[in-house]
Amino acid sequence: RDLAQQNEMNPLLLEDDVIDHFQRIMALPLQTACNVGKWISLKRWHPECGSTDGERYLCMDNFHDDILTDKCLIYSFGIADDYQFEELMGSVGCVVHAYDPTVSLPASPAKNVYFKKLGLGHFKGKKELTLNFDANMKSEPVPITTLKDAISKNGDLGKEITYLKVDIEGSEIKAIPEWIQSGVLEKVRQIGIELHTGKEYVDRKG
Repeated sequence: RDLAQQNEMNPLLLEDDVIDHFQRIMALPLQTACNVGKWISLKRWHPECGSTDGERYLCMDNFHDDILTDKCLIYSFGIADDYQFEELMGSVGCVVHAYDPTVSLPASPAKNVYFKKLGLGHFKGKKELTLNFDANMKSEPVPITTLKDAISKNGDLGKEITYLKVDIEGSEIKAIPEWIQSGVLEKVRQIGIELHTGKEYVDRKG
């Protein structure tokens, strides 16, 4: 009865309206004042969704200052076998810490880029990953850690982080509350998240 009365006073959105609002929020960057904003895309265009896979929106204001003062620090979680973004950021002078538990790369695959075969989650330990969106196919347990622990292990706890990139195939949904509770986001200037609202999974060929 209370829910019916509440809905009468403040009608709930129809399902199509909810989806429309959600898509608008996800498509538009949420930002404070930014003088120079840029979309960076290094991959192919997907006409069916009007974007490129892996495109990033960056506010260049603090990037410029951080690069000039050798303080540009980037954390990137979820790179698969494509680290073009990380390579580009390293080439302009940023220190980039890249993480992914599903691929094997050299410890330093590009200038100023440092790789660890480790995933990001809401706890430290090991976790099975669903393969190819099939609940019956599981990976071997892979190592994962928290955002605060990853930053701490590199000696960067307390430092300003210029940019945090997260593309962890659904695990971000459970991890975000841990980031907030730990207080680690207080030193993060920008966050770019590829948000997945379905199942947690990793796309693995073969």
